[in-house]
Amino acid sequence: MKRTIGFMSVVFAIIGICAQGYSATIINRLPYTINTGGDYLISQDFSIDSGTGIYINTDDVTLAGSGDGKTIKYSVTGAGTAIQISQGRHKIVIKNLTLHQENIYNNSKGIDGSSLTSFTADNLTINIKSGISKPAYGFDVSGDSHSHIQNCAINISGESRFYGIDKPNNMKIHDCVLTVKNHSNPSQYPYVIYNPHNAEIYDNRFDINGAKVNVFGSWGGDNNLIHGNVINYSSTNGGRIILINGGADGWDIYNNTITVNSSTSDAQYVLRIRGIDGKTADNNLFHHNTVDIAHASGKVYAVSLGDNSPMHGNKIYSNIFISNSSVIQFYHTNAADTDVFCNDIQAKGNAFPFDLSHRTPSGVNIFNNKISSERSDGKLVFVTSPAMGVQFCDSDIKSSDISGGGSVSIDPAACQPGLCPRSIGAGFLSAPKNLRISHN
Repeated sequence: MKRTIGFMSVVFAIIGICAQGYSATIINRLPYTINTGGDYLISQDFSIDSGTGIYINTDDVTLAGSGDGKTIKYSVTGAGTAIQISQGRHKIVIKNLTLHQENIYNNSKGIDGSSLTSFTADNLTINIKSGISKPAYGFDVSGDSHSHIQNCAINISGESRFYGIDKPNNMKIHDCVLTVKNHSNPSQYPYVIYNPHNAEIYDNRFDINGAKVNVFGSWGGDNNLIHGNVINYSSTNGGRIILINGGADGWDIYNNTITVNSSTSDAQYVLRIRGIDGKTADNNLFHHNTVDIAHASGKVYAVSLGDNSPMHGNKIYSNIFISNSSVIQFYHTNAADTDVFCNDIQAKGNAFPFDLSHRTPSGVNIFNNKISSERSDGKLVFVTSPAMGVQFCDSDIKSSDISGGGSVSIDPAACQPGLCPRSIGAGFLSAPKNLRISHN
C-alpha cells in the first residue's frame, strides 16, 4: 500500500508539473550530477555511502522532493555531502526535502555552496549529529542579499563541535526552527549559526539544550541584523547565546525574546561582546529585547562586556532584563565608549543589577535605567576596587547602593540626555526624570 501511494504521488506530481507547461527530470539514482538548468524531482528516498549525493553544476535549477518530501540519508559509511553546489551558481532552489545524517563522520554536510546568487532553501529538514572530534554541518553556504534559508528545520545532536549554519554571508535566514538536543561535550564550543556576515536572521525559533552551545558566534562577521527571534536556552555547562568576538562590528540585535532555564556552575552569557587578541568589537547594538533568566540557576549573566583588547561604541538600551544572577557584567578594563541606558533591569533574589567585580572598565556611561532589586540590603552595584571610569548618571544611584568595597563615579548631570528610544522606528520618548529604585 505504501509503495502504491508513493507511486501515485509521483504520478500526480509529474501531471501537475506538465499541466503548468514544463516537465521535471526524475532523479532515480545517486550520485547524480545536474549539468543542465531546469526542474528536478526526487521521487524516492536515497542513501549514499560517501562522497556527494547530488552535485549541481549549472544555474537555474529547482530541486524538489515529490509529494510530502523525500529523504537523502548521507554519510552512511564515510564522510559525505548530501547536496553540493558549485561555486557562484545562480538561481538555485532546493525545497521539500529531508537530509538525514545517518552516522557520525568528519565534516559531513547537508548542503554546501559558496558565492551563490538568488539561492533559496525552502521547507527543508536537516538532521545532523557529531561525534568526538568529528564536526558536522547543516548548511555551509554563502550567497547574496537575494538568498534565503526559509521555513526550514535544523535538528542537531551529538558530542562534538557542530555548525547548524556555517558562515552565511549576505543571506536571509527566517521562519526556521533550530533545535539542539543533548549535546554533551562542553570542551567543543559548538555553534548553531557561526560567523554570519551582512546577514539578516529573523523570525526564527531556537530550542537549545546542550553543553556550552553558542547560538550565534562570530570571530569577524560584521553588520548582521538579528531580530524577532524566540530563543529558549538550557545548559548545564556554561555557554553563550550571542557571542560577538574581536573583529566583529556593527551587529544590530533587537526585538528578540530570550528565555534561559539553565542550571550551570560555569559562567554563562546571553550577550557577550569581547575585544580580544588585538581585535576590537565595535559599534554593536543590543536593544528592545526581552531577556528572562529568572528561572535559571548559577552564574548566568544577561550582558557581559569587555576582554583583553579595546572595544568602542557598543550600546545596550531599551531592553527588559529579568534575572536572579548579576544582570550587567563588565569583564575587563577595555570597554571604552560603552553606553548602558533606558533599560528595565529587574534583579531577583540576591542578584546585583551591575557587577564590576572582575576587572574595572573605563569609558562606560550608565544612565536613565529603571532598576529594581530584591536584595535585603538594597545594594545595586557590586564593585571590589575603584572604578572611576564607570560613570553612573541615574539620579537615584547613590554611594549607599554600592557593595564590595569599591567605588564608581556618580554624577546625575554628567551623561543623562533626557531622552529614551521608545521603540523601533517610533521616534523618542522623554525619560522619567526621577526613576524610582525599589529596595524590597
